[in-house]
Amino acid sequence: MREKLQIDGQELMVLLTIEDNDYGEVKKCFKGKHKVYVIDGKLITDKETIEILNDRYEVKIPKEWINKN
Repeated sequence: MREKLQIDGQELMVLLTIEDNDYGEVKKCFKGKHKVYVIDGKLITDKETIEILNDRYEVKIPKEWINKN
């Protein structure tokens, strides 16, 4: 069973817990159909922080692989 968090009355499903050198424990979660990050029990809304975490922890697909038959 997946870990779930309750933050501000919203239920989040935890996909992954990451120990980041700069931010400490980061939880990558789903909120409905959206991916969100939680640090120290707080939902992250700062775009700069989200971009940094996406760059570090998102799986990137090379452009040349997209739509290639």
